Amino acid sequence: MHILRKHVAFIAALTFVVGAFVFMIVGAERTLQGGDTIILATRPVDPRDLFRGEYVILRYEIETDTQLAMIAQAGATGEKVYVELVPDERGVARVVSATFTPPSVPYRYMLVGEIENGGNAAELFLGNYIVRFPQIEQYYVPEGAGKPIERMTELHVEVALRGEDAQVVRLLDSELVPVTPTDYLAE
Repeated sequence: MHILRKHVAFIAALTFVVGAFVFMIVGAERTLQGGDTIILATRPVDPRDLFRGEYVILRYEIETDTQLAMIAQAGATGEKVYVELVPDERGVARVVSATFTPPSVPYRYMLVGEIENGGNAAELFLGNYIVRFPQIEQYYVPEGAGKPIERMTELHVEVALRGEDAQVVRLLDSELVPVTPTDYLAE
């Protein structure tokens, strides 16, 4: 009887862990498959992580938008910012509005950002805060493709949006043509 209880506890714990992973994957997949997509201008930095593989960290042009800069200075580190976007004539997103409170009717194109300090001690001392988008800051690439992609002068990202969730769909070049990371593998 005691052995049976051990097995039941193990199976219950295993079921919980597997269920949690499935829940996370299904949520991300729902955003990718059912969300609206929008294009953001970006610049990649620092493409390697010894423990997690090769990826590109993305910093977005909208992070330097005047409205976001003003709202970041008025908020506190870690506070959520709801950003309404609209595509321009090329289809690249621009900031329309930003607020600390969730909109009563969700925007069609809405990114949820987070206020962070500027990154270094001098900026923190000066009170320079920025709005970052942690959900879409990393894009994993094949081993060897990160550095060449980092050197691209103009890069865009197609992002799927669903409610407060966002997922990177793919990278786009300056002409908004999809980038195939394997084409950038280091020789």
